Amino acid sequence: MTIEGLRDEMENPPARQTIYRRLESMVDLGVVEKEPGEGSAPSVYRDPNAEKRPRTGKEKPQVNYPLYVHNVGGREPDGSPTYIGPWTFSTKMVRDVVEEWIEGRVLNACAGKTELEHDAEIVRNDINPEMDADLNLDVTELGEHFEEESFDSVVFDPPFDQSQAKEHYSMHDTQRGPARRLLMRLVRPGGVFIECGWNDHGPALGYAEDWYREACHRYRRGPSYQPMFLTVDRRRTVFG
Repeated sequence: MTIEGLRDEMENPPARQTIYRRLESMVDLGVVEKEPGEGSAPSVYRDPNAEKRPRTGKEKPQVNYPLYVHNVGGREPDGSPTYIGPWTFSTKMVRDVVEEWIEGRVLNACAGKTELEHDAEIVRNDINPEMDADLNLDVTELGEHFEEESFDSVVFDPPFDQSQAKEHYSMHDTQRGPARRLLMRLVRPGGVFIECGWNDHGPALGYAEDWYREACHRYRRGPSYQPMFLTVDRRRTVFG
C-alpha cells in the first residue's frame, strides 16, 4: 500500500482500523514515519521522502492551514442530544462555523431544512420541492441561473454518500466532483467555498491553482463512527 493509494481510498474509505493497520505496517517497513500524539491527540504519519520524489505535474497538496478538531457531544440549545445527522446545519457546532465564515452574498447550494443566519442575502437551493427554498434545482443546473463569480460565498453540503443520496433524494449518484467544479465558478475572487463531507477534498486540494485553504474542521463523532470534515477554501484575488 502506498501513500497515493491511501489518498485514493479517502473517496471510499475502508474501516478506520484497516487504515491504521496499514499505516503501522508502513512504519515497520520504514516507508512512513510516526510521531505519537501527546495526550489524546492522534498520531501523525509522514512520508520522509516526499520532497525527494520526482514531480508528476500535479501540485502538492497545501498543508499550511489550521486544523480544528471538534468532539461531537453534549446538548443542543433546545436540550436535545448533539449529533451530526442528515441535516448537517441543525447541529450548532457545525452551523456556528459556517455562519462565522460566510460573507457577502451567499449561495446555499443544498440548503436542506436549516436556515443559516447572515446579515446579507442568502440564496437557498434544494432539489427537493418540499424544502423551503428559493430554487428547487439540481446543483448542476445552477450555472444556468447565475452568472459566474456572482457570489461571495458558496456553501456545499450535499448528501455525503450514496446511501444518503438515495434515502433523502432518491438519487443514484451525488456527482459531488462535477457539482463542486460548477459551483467553484460562481465564487468571486476573494470569496469562500465551504464544503461538508466524509473527507477534506475541496477546490484548494487538487482542483485549481487559484484557490487556497483557509481552514479545515474535523468533527469527531466517537470511536465507532467516521469523522465529518468541514473545509473552507478561498479563491485568490490575484493569480498569474
